[in-house]
Amino acid sequence: HFLPKRWRDVAPRKTAAREFSGLYVIRFLSDAQRMTRAFLLQHSHHVGVVDVMMHAEGHALVSERLAKATQLCEDIQREAEDMGEEEKATAEGAIVRVLGKVLLQVGGIVDEQLDERNSIRNMVRAGSKGSFINLAQICACLGQQSLEGQRIANESGRRTLPFFRQHDQSLASHGMVANCFSLGLTPQELFFHGIGGREGLVDTAVKTSQTGYLQRRMNKGMEDLVVTASGRVTTSTGEVVSMKW
Repeated sequence: HFLPKRWRDVAPRKTAAREFSGLYVIRFLSDAQRMTRAFLLQHSHHVGVVDVMMHAEGHALVSERLAKATQLCEDIQREAEDMGEEEKATAEGAIVRVLGKVLLQVGGIVDEQLDERNSIRNMVRAGSKGSFINLAQICACLGQQSLEGQRIANESGRRTLPFFRQHDQSLASHGMVANCFSLGLTPQELFFHGIGGREGLVDTAVKTSQTGYLQRRMNKGMEDLVVTASGRVTTSTGEVVSMKW
């Protein structure tokens, strides 16, 4: 209704906001915001315990998928026991790939089993926040925890944690977490999850300083460059740095 009368019949066929005056775009966005706010006052978005729980049938499907992946990984480990170091490295890579796919497949199961009114699922589908991996970790299983891109390995000694037996090669002893946040983690699973979380925090802190310093150097090096109307890049004194090809 903000459009001039001569535009009302033409407006539906326009495909870009730049076809109209900026004033009408501003009014449209403001009205859309007011309508959204009025709608949320009547139908608020909230997340409760029911949104993080999955029914028994869904958990049964997840357990079945985890059991198949565990059996496949154990078969790979068994075949690689009497092989050389190169073959063992190849087998380890295959195990990591299998366990990585499990979380994606479990995410698909969770998406199918959750109700359409599930608030977290709707947030993910709308693109507001989160992913189906997050939803799978909340409702189904955390999956394989990694350190420097690999499974949790023995840093020294013959086991990853004192909780496990000597020479334990099970998936659980190397960072595979079969439980989820909603049902709770065992102490060793929580410890393994903390290892991955700590690595993420450290990487974030280190990369922030590195990228910040690099950006400052780039800005300092290019602060006197000018792009002319002809497409040439020159310095503030007129020296040509780059030509438009």
